[in-house]
This record gives sequence, C-alpha cells and structure tokens, in this order.
Amino acid sequence: MPASERNANPNLTNYVARRGEEVLGLVRLMRHPETDFPHTGHWLYSLTVRTRYRGIGVGEALTRRVIDQSRPEGASELCLCVFENNSPAIALYRKLGFERVVLPALAAELAADVQEYGRRRVTLRKPLG
Repeated sequence: MPASERNANPNLTNYVARRGEEVLGLVRLMRHPETDFPHTGHWLYSLTVRTRYRGIGVGEALTRRVIDQSRPEGASELCLCVFENNSPAIALYRKLGFERVVLPALAAELAADVQEYGRRRVTLRKPLG
C-alpha cells in the first residue's frame, strides 16, 4: 500500500508507492479553498508511475488512495486534468468512475497548454457522494 507523506502545505498530501526503498510511483491530493477558484475542492495531481511498474496496478492503487482519503474529508467530488492523448491514464480514470467535464472557468488555462506543451489537457471529475 502507498505510504502517505505530508508536505509543509497542510492542504497537500503526497502518496508514494514503494517496494522496500524503491519508489514505484506517486500521486498528490490537493485541497483547494474557495479562494483558489477555479481549482476549488479536492484535486488529484501528478500521478506518476515508473515505466517498468506500469500496468500492474500501482497507478490504480494510488488513485484509489486519493479517492478513499477524499471521501471522509467531505469532498463531494474529485477532479483532475490529464493530457487528452494520455490514453492509458484516461482509461484508468474512467475505470475508476471519472467522467470528462467541461469547466468553463478553466478554458483559458487549458487552451494555453497547447502553446506551452503542444497538447491539450482535459478535465475529469468523479462524484464521491
């Protein structure tokens, strides 16, 4: 199971999957206050699994850990952004109940990704209620 490591920011929790001392992957749960509009509420960030450990459930376990932590904190939903051409990640998120949504308040930020990264991110949301 992933180990939780707290950061200096009390709204951020990093979860790290390890085998012994070796890091297999990580994910971040960020709790944004209303003042962080349009990124308010619980957001999953930075899911990363080392290449050789992909496809064996590490990403799923990390994502489930973020979901499981968000529910008792009273989150009604969990959101994330992912590059639209990242098919493996999108398949994982859909498997876990995330659906693509359009958040108009993020439109300019997501459009700017094309200039910066050469590809666009999309927003996914999972109701937790």
